[in-house]
Amino acid sequence: CVLMAEGSSSGASLFGALNHAAGVGHVLRAAVPRGGSGARVERWAKVTPNRLTALALSADGALLAAGTNEGELHVLQASSLARLVRLQEHPMYVAVLVLTERDAAGGYAAISCSTNEVKVTRLPKERLVPPTLSADRLLLLLAL
Repeated sequence: CVLMAEGSSSGASLFGALNHAAGVGHVLRAAVPRGGSGARVERWAKVTPNRLTALALSADGALLAAGTNEGELHVLQASSLARLVRLQEHPMYVAVLVLTERDAAGGYAAISCSTNEVKVTRLPKERLVPPTLSADRLLLLLAL
């Protein structure tokens, strides 16, 4: 799965799903300069121990969604590839995935299709917050 997102005047972003032979699903974001040559990987992240079968990017480029062969839906912050939401939406693989435009309340919806069902999943703004380290966890990490 590969997606191209419009970027700034200097180029665009390319998002791709990479599946390891053992099934581990990763996503990457690469910068593609105007003219299309010399793409550079900017960031990659392990999303799931399962294979990725579908990708979708929100119209504003803020969110990237990935579906898996196990019916999972993962929503990532496109800029950092930090996971925001993980849901078990289908009993089988996600074949098609679409993210809607941002709604008036600041949320989105994910439309996912499996072999015999279509689901619309609301993604309210409150659920789309990147994870942060609490002060206690940060102190514990510094102590190690």
